[in-house]
Amino acid sequence: MRLIEVIAGEKSSEEAMEIGMKVSESLPCLRGDRFVAKVLKDRPGFIVNRLNAPGGIYMNYLLDTCLEKGIPFESLDADFGSRGPMSPLVLSDYTGIDTGYHVRNYYADTLHEDFRPGKVVIKMFKEGKHGRKSGQGFYDWTKGRPQPDFSKIEKAGLVNPGVFLAISLNEGCRILEEGIASGWKIIDDANMAGMNAPGPFEYGIKN
Repeated sequence: MRLIEVIAGEKSSEEAMEIGMKVSESLPCLRGDRFVAKVLKDRPGFIVNRLNAPGGIYMNYLLDTCLEKGIPFESLDADFGSRGPMSPLVLSDYTGIDTGYHVRNYYADTLHEDFRPGKVVIKMFKEGKHGRKSGQGFYDWTKGRPQPDFSKIEKAGLVNPGVFLAISLNEGCRILEEGIASGWKIIDDANMAGMNAPGPFEYGIKN
């Protein structure tokens, strides 16, 4: 990963921050150029994780809608398609449904109740379907990493990319309002370095 976020604690001096920035900038980066983001406040999620956290709220809605309408989760995954090494639900399985469950609760406790896990995530967590580590999640992992062929899976037709962009842009504005980052470009650049995806402000300017 190209990104390092250097976070200012409540009692961090400017000298300590500068040392942290210089040390981080000196660390080797296997792919591309290192990007070091200066985080001005120690807040939940810092910059990149905070920026992308609200996507979990929308995913809760999408997953719960699939459950209520009897739509296979693979069809929801097909809405996203293969835009990276793993589709969203394969990635959720890989990182752990239990991890996602605890992260959602952390953000709910520290930011807003809306981040609380949805029905599907709670159900899977309680049933021990934690993804790769348990062998079962959204997919079956007992025979190795699943490789869904989305060209052969009917799409759910639920995902609206504009919603993801809008809620990410809103959260980016909150990051600025709370004084976590000094400007919108740092947020966008950090997201590109950490998630390999353009930040929401660039999209907003172009559209």
